[in-house]
Order: sequence, then structure tokens, then C-alpha cells
Amino acid sequence: MSSAIEALGLSLPHTSSVPTMTSIDSDQTLNPELMKNVETAADTIFTMLKSGLSSRDIVTRKSLENAISVVYALGGSTNAVLHLLAIAREAEVDLQIEDFNTIGAKIPLLSNMSPHGAYHMSDLHSIGGVPAVMKELLENGFLHGDCITVTGLTVEENLSNLSSSIPHDQDVLYSVQNPYAPPGKHLTVVKGSLAPESAVVKLSGKQITRFEGDAIVFENEDDAYTGVMSGRVKPGHVVVIRNEGSFFFFFT
Repeated sequence: MSSAIEALGLSLPHTSSVPTMTSIDSDQTLNPELMKNVETAADTIFTMLKSGLSSRDIVTRKSLENAISVVYALGGSTNAVLHLLAIAREAEVDLQIEDFNTIGAKIPLLSNMSPHGAYHMSDLHSIGGVPAVMKELLENGFLHGDCITVTGLTVEENLSNLSSSIPHDQDVLYSVQNPYAPPGKHLTVVKGSLAPESAVVKLSGKQITRFEGDAIVFENEDDAYTGVMSGRVKPGHVVVIRNEGSFFFFFT
């Protein structure tokens, strides 16, 4: 969600991927870059107050589409669907859950990051952070560059000084031309007998299109964890966790 908020224009560029802690002389300490970002954010708030720029100016249909595109490119959580819909409702912007399929169906999965990949946000930060992702999406026609952000500049203006190519000699972030996975292999909104109104499936590059198995049902996440660790859950089960927002997954 921090990446989505940066893409939405509500946080400063390069800030969503900064590690909280860093090592200095083998000791873990608060990252000075993070501390600097806090100071800059405070200054930005006062600048926005003086200029009259508000979050309602920033949160628009197009900026929400930008956030969705970045979520799909990075392999973001299903929670992003809930949170972005809530933000849209608060901002009185028309955004429906079906729009995620419409927008996301075009966006390839670019990141090789946990939980579907090998790396983490700190690794993305070391090669340019979320702006590197946004630059790749913008240059390939997947972002609205004219959206205003907290800097007072547009998305395109914020990204204007960045390199136009994905860094070489790394496999954290892939290009649109050679993605980690093609479009349609990440978040998908579905409807059916289990979820007549809607449900969100997270594929994150996986090729599963059909799965059949016996359902094993738990009342909460703790019970499900116990079931998995005790061996009650076997390969081939469909694990259903009640009271967690209709959460279920395939145990392969």
C-alpha cells in the first residue's frame, strides 16, 4: 500500500521503499534517509497548506488508475483492492471493483519480489524504488502523467530526471517488454457460487487456471496455521478460512 500511495501522488517520490532500519558499524539504527523523509514530508504539508493543494485535488479517477497499475506491476496485496476502493469512496470518485480487472488486465507483473519472488522492497529501493517502476509504466503508456502530486508537480514532471531504462545486471525489476509474468497473471476479480458479489484471486505469476480438491475449513487464521503445521492439511486440499474476508487458498 505504501507503493500505491506513492503512485497515487499522496506521498513523496522515493519514500515508500526506504528501509526503516540500517546497519552502521554492525549496529542496527534508524535509517537517516527515513528521518530526512519525515522532515521533508512535514515541510511539504506546510507548502500544500500555503498553496491550497489538498488530497481531493490529488485523488482522482486517473490517479487511482495509476495506483492500481503500480499494484499490479509490483505484485501487490489483495488488500490494495479494499483500500483503494475505500479511498475512492472517501474522495467521492467513481471506482468499482470490476475496474481492477479492466485496468489490471493490461499490466504485466514486473517485480521479482516476495511473497511471489526472491527480493524485497529494500532491494527495489536500491535500484530506484517505486519511481523506477512508474517510469517504466509511464513510458509504455500505462500511467497518466498529468496527475498532480503532493510535490505540486505532475507524475511526469516528478519522473522527468529518471533514466528511461530498467537498470542492468539485476533481476529485481523487469521491463514491460520482458516482464516477470505477462498481464492477467496477478490479481483477478472473480464471481461465482462461493462469492456471488465478488472475490479477489492473487496469482502473482502462477499459471494455475483450474484447481480441484477437497475443502478443509477453519474458523480463523490461527486454526488454519495449526492445521497446516500439524499436517492436517494435505496437498490437494482447498483451505477455506472463515471470518477473514472469505479467505481461501490452494495447498499444493
